[in-house]
Amino acid sequence: MDTSKVKELLNQINSILEVDSVGMHEIYDNRLHPVYTTDNPFCSVEQWKSKHAKFKVKVSEEPSLKRIMNKEIVCIEDTSSNPESSKEFFEFGIKSLVVFPMIKNNKVIGLVTCISISKQKTFKKEKIVQAENKIKEFCETL
Repeated sequence: MDTSKVKELLNQINSILEVDSVGMHEIYDNRLHPVYTTDNPFCSVEQWKSKHAKFKVKVSEEPSLKRIMNKEIVCIEDTSSNPESSKEFFEFGIKSLVVFPMIKNNKVIGLVTCISISKQKTFKKEKIVQAENKIKEFCETL
């Protein structure tokens, strides 16, 4: 993937949803593989990749990721009270998030995570749709 285009997409999504960080992961071998994350004061790109390498999240074992693989958008506005919240959300300090599937040729190839660390966030439906459309446009160019 073209890193400059990935950065551009993630920054656009960040502007739409106004979150602390937006990251992209590829999905293969039943695992998340981090591609890139926007700059944020909570975690550098290197720290983010290192944490993911440590966790080795299995897609087939996480309820929210199973939904992503079914091409659903996952929105959790309060991770502390949602049963789909994985332990990794707490390791990253995530209070709220929206996760979008990246779909190419009718197959989920990755995901885009939009997280709030500093506070719980309510996500507006029209902003989620706007971000989803940007991700769909990006996936059409892959």
